Amino acid sequence: MFMITRWDGVYLTDNDDIILRVPFADAIESLNSIDNGEIVPEEYVAKRFAEEKGYKLFVTEKRLEEFGNVTTLPETGIADFPEIPRDFLMEIYSTKLDDSRTVDNTIMQAVRSMDTLDDAINVMSERLREWTVIYTSDVLKLSSDSIVKKVIRDIEKWNIPTEEANHLMEMADNLKRLSSLRKKMETFIERAMHKNFANLCAVAGSSIGARLISLSGGMESLCKHSSSTVQLLGAEKAFFLYLKEGKKAPKHGIIFQHPLINKSPYWIRGKVARLLASKISIAARIDYYNGEFIGDELIEAVKTRTDELIRKYPNPPLKKNRNSDKKIDRHKDIRKKNKKSTRKNKYKNKYDY
Repeated sequence: MFMITRWDGVYLTDNDDIILRVPFADAIESLNSIDNGEIVPEEYVAKRFAEEKGYKLFVTEKRLEEFGNVTTLPETGIADFPEIPRDFLMEIYSTKLDDSRTVDNTIMQAVRSMDTLDDAINVMSERLREWTVIYTSDVLKLSSDSIVKKVIRDIEKWNIPTEEANHLMEMADNLKRLSSLRKKMETFIERAMHKNFANLCAVAGSSIGARLISLSGGMESLCKHSSSTVQLLGAEKAFFLYLKEGKKAPKHGIIFQHPLINKSPYWIRGKVARLLASKISIAARIDYYNGEFIGDELIEAVKTRTDELIRKYPNPPLKKNRNSDKKIDRHKDIRKKNKKSTRKNKYKNKYDY
């Protein structure tokens, strides 16, 4: 006897006949549980019925192997089942969309939109700089915001043809609007982080916290990461170069932007990054599971431990002795000479008559 789960319930079939149908109490909730790899209560009811009747049970899904004493077979040519109604499909899709409309997804999209705005602003400001430098060299060392202000303020003094001046003014206005939009996006992210992820915001800051969520792929993924993974988020390229080519191992990723790390002496930054990453992991899990606010205690513990590390390691570690390095190099040269002489003797003996 086959157990087959469909959109409206669980079926027991024997060849072409349906022996039993156990309808779902809540079809959408049951299908979501099945989508997560769980066994629903209706499937236990069908299994119990098969056992009472003494049937050998065959299943078509690997997740049902947890029952034990069942055989998994492919589903081919087994009874006809009712088609899924269009209204039911639309309800499932709307439920999935509602699940995706979470705060962390909103923050992820805002962070990525801000990155796109940064790219657009950088490209357009560089183009505006290269265009205006034809008429004045004062813009060479200016930032993008300063270039825009200078173009709007001084363009009439440069004796530029009217049509060309109009294009430059339009570019400057667009850059100004993009910069304004970026500031609004940054404010939105900061407010969303403070409102929904207060602990993470207190420990990592709103900007770093939002980027960690974006790099992880969501708050749930960030909670599942170990603190060592959180420490290196954003340094994936450097980490794979370390694994593949033996380059120097990275000590921190995006969390390097935190003032406790980038303002610490370089020789203890790795220790501070490891400490901060562990507290970020704790803060993220508390926020995700709606725990109490302890962000101030967490960041205070990081600051206290950082001060202890600065007092414990006031000076950078001693560098390697140059003489020992030369000694190692000399041994390498000796090994190379021995290898060459061995190769010469090999060929000499081969052709020695």
